[in-house]
Amino acid sequence: MGKYLDLWDVSEGHPVAREELETLRIIETRYEKVRKMTPREFQQIYDLNLCAEKPFDQLVDEWE
Repeated sequence: MGKYLDLWDVSEGHPVAREELETLRIIETRYEKVRKMTPREFQQIYDLNLCAEKPFDQLVDEWE
């Protein structure tokens, strides 16, 4: 977890722990999308990131 949180905070539903878990779930979803992309699909996202100047994470989130 974060700098000041531990497993007890998570099990007791600490609000910051809930936020961090949500962030980790979003990151995991992005990772899985990128991991399953073909090299050509990844190149398309990469090129869009450079040309459209959109954040890479946003492009991955929008990828079908």
